[in-house]
Amino acid sequence: MTSLTVNLDDAAAERLQRQAEAEGITVDELARRLLTDATTDDPFEFFDAGGSDALRGSNVDERLEQHDFGRA
Repeated sequence: MTSLTVNLDDAAAERLQRQAEAEGITVDELARRLLTDATTDDPFEFFDAGGSDALRGSNVDERLEQHDFGRA
């Protein structure tokens, strides 16, 4: 495991502390989970952009439409 030091402003540190207390975990555990989640999520996964080399500017609209992007 790697150790990491993060400098936060007081307000952010207080929010993390409150959230950790609400979940019954330590601030370290909450920070680890948040950072792990943030670095493993693919922001384009919802329409499979990262999964295909065939996605080009010319077919982006078609791919978005296939995944109902922008439809309520």
